[in-house]
Amino acid sequence: MALPWAPLELPSLVIPRALPLPLPPNKCGTILTQMFVYQQPPTNQVVASRPLSLQGKTTGDPMIDSFIIESAARNGVDPVLLYSVMHQESAFNQRAVSPKGARGLMQLTPATAGRFGVRNIFNPRQNIEAGARYLRFLLDKFNGDVSLALAGYNAGEGTVKKYGGRVPPYRETIKYVSQIKQHYASICEVPME
Repeated sequence: MALPWAPLELPSLVIPRALPLPLPPNKCGTILTQMFVYQQPPTNQVVASRPLSLQGKTTGDPMIDSFIIESAARNGVDPVLLYSVMHQESAFNQRAVSPKGARGLMQLTPATAGRFGVRNIFNPRQNIEAGARYLRFLLDKFNGDVSLALAGYNAGEGTVKKYGGRVPPYRETIKYVSQIKQHYASICEVPME
């Protein structure tokens, strides 16, 4: 099935490198600092030497699991991070609708869905692809800072900018960022401070 938008072309799968180095790779193969800052440098990129996986985790639907892995690969996003966002956003409920109108597995607003080419917000493949593209956009916008990318996903990138490039002081957003980071860390065996 062809996607209604053109997927990003990546010459090879690039796993973001974290700074400062050296740090050992975690169980997921991504190198992370304690602060979860990713950087994707133009040279000396770390190329995945193994297939992407969810590290034994599952949404309960093998097709959804494969969509996560495929979208993560196309967009240069760690699939476990994408899985962790989906876990927090919808608990893997394809028909989830938030009180604020966000919909589907990745809880996209209609505006965000449209921005990333979604024609059917409840189509799992389209919803996951748009969520992965949005997460990649936010990681790039916030120089690889995963906390800020997650805050932007929850509260909007404009809100992060409004608060001077920091996680907004909203209880919901602070909890959201913390819970996703903890979930990711528990899967990938990343030590938390």
